[in-house]
Amino acid sequence: MSKIDEMNDRSPGAAPVSGNGAGGGPDEPGQDLASQSISSALRTSFLALKIVLILLVVFYLGSGYFTVAPGQRAVVIQFGQIRGMDSEAGPVLEPGAHWMWPWPVSENVIESTEKSRTQRVAFWFYLPPGYENRSIEELKKNAPEALVPGRDNYLLSGQQEIVHLICAVRYRISNLVDYVNNVTDEPGLIQTVGEWASSQTVATMTTDAIVRGEGDRLRESVRRLMQQRLDEVRTGLEVVDIILERREVPLQVHNAYLHVVQAENEKLKLVSSARSRATQVLNNAAGPAYDPLKEAIQAYELARATGETAAAQQQMETILSLIDNAGGEVSFAIGQAMAERSRQELTVRAEVNRFQSLYEKYKQNPEVFLAQLWSDTKQEIMDSPDIEVIYLPYASKELRLKLDHNPQFLKNRERRQYTDQLN
Repeated sequence: MSKIDEMNDRSPGAAPVSGNGAGGGPDEPGQDLASQSISSALRTSFLALKIVLILLVVFYLGSGYFTVAPGQRAVVIQFGQIRGMDSEAGPVLEPGAHWMWPWPVSENVIESTEKSRTQRVAFWFYLPPGYENRSIEELKKNAPEALVPGRDNYLLSGQQEIVHLICAVRYRISNLVDYVNNVTDEPGLIQTVGEWASSQTVATMTTDAIVRGEGDRLRESVRRLMQQRLDEVRTGLEVVDIILERREVPLQVHNAYLHVVQAENEKLKLVSSARSRATQVLNNAAGPAYDPLKEAIQAYELARATGETAAAQQQMETILSLIDNAGGEVSFAIGQAMAERSRQELTVRAEVNRFQSLYEKYKQNPEVFLAQLWSDTKQEIMDSPDIEVIYLPYASKELRLKLDHNPQFLKNRERRQYTDQLN
């Protein structure tokens, strides 16, 4: 008997149940079938509802499973706090499958910590639509007369000159906990910090260094200042690199700047050529020893100028030692000087020996010695190939001479001169 039948039996004024009754009495067969159908439907509905509720619970709990891909890290925020801050494993979840209480109890934050991100920082002049990819030469043709503050962006160099700069900041998440706790507007943060670091760096450099050279210094300084400021506010972001995309002076002075650059390049070319020539000359002069020899000479001059006699003498000894081992023209000149010194010494020594020998003869008989010496001198003069002898008749009373060199004598003398030069 169902609960509905029991309720009907217990209701006041209910008629006795009779199995043989007919008509519309409470014990009619149609009423009993209806009660059974309602009871069966209710039981089915309760069962279906129970199954649905179980499935909803399973689905709800299953929705708490999530997967962290390789190269990513995750944290779970539960009731507004990062879960696992005090646990031994730490709050950061490694790649793999994980479970959490589904929303609204918890939510996960999954971020890539290995792949870098890029944010552009631009201090560029205003470009009309469609002019973004045009070259500087094309832009100069339509350049305005002056920059407009508030519309054109620019920086001031250490020389108080205007420069334009576009760079790309490559960064990544290095501390996911700090990133989740402290960063809400990531692009805006990088933009603001990048602009500050760029202005601080450019203000310490010359215009030429910013536009043409020292790109590594500019990049490293901007990166270092950005990282310092990001670490101060604990953003959990790491600046990987700064890419300098474009660096220019204002369009209004671009042609004048190019003329200066050309002059600087020409100067560098001339200086480089002069240094190469100097190196070549020094190598030819002293060989590989020219560099230490030059330093020793400079040290010697400095010691003399400052009155350091002992140091000057020591440097002179060093110079002489280096000269002995030098090559090139110095070595050749030293060789010639040594040979000439030896020749002069031999000549002087021979003259001294001859003088001493003649002096001994002079002391024995001065008159005879002088006569003999005078005779020998005349004979030496007459025997010289550079002396032309002209013979005169002995008894002539009057003699008229038209003196001129013998052509053969001149030829012989010129031939001897050429022969001496060749030898």
